[in-house]
Amino acid sequence: MEIVICVALKDCYFLRKNLYFIKKNLSPEHIWIITDKRNFKRIPHNDSSITCIDENQLLPNLSYSRIKQLIDKYIGSKNYGWYYQQFLKLGFALSDYARKEYLVWDSDTVPLKEIKFKYFKNKSTFNNEILNNNIVESDVVFISDSKEIVTHKQIYPSVK
Repeated sequence: MEIVICVALKDCYFLRKNLYFIKKNLSPEHIWIITDKRNFKRIPHNDSSITCIDENQLLPNLSYSRIKQLIDKYIGSKNYGWYYQQFLKLGFALSDYARKEYLVWDSDTVPLKEIKFKYFKNKSTFNNEILNNNIVESDVVFISDSKEIVTHKQIYPSVK
């Protein structure tokens, strides 16, 4: 599975330390870090498993200033950065970078132990796996036909 992390300047130093735990305990195929291009030098990405993406180049017409303009017009909140980050996380699915499903991970969330993700198309397949003792407590399970929402760790399919 691929992981997408949006990071602001204030969290770059913490992410540097956290990348070790993310690689060790989530075992991603690839890590995509979406941030301002000025932060690239603050994030270690010298191996092929990590790619930094300029947040202003992810999608056309998606920029901090555009989100600020829309928030001021329709919502009136001052949490521009938070809203911008949500659009970046979801917008990744529409970008040329998205190849398959991806996990959005918060830069300040440290996975202290191994987490395995398992996918099932329906509940009957999942129930069979439980009967065969193939599910353990540390597994995070996603069932395609389920209406449940997983917070802090959310899987999104690529639109392409």
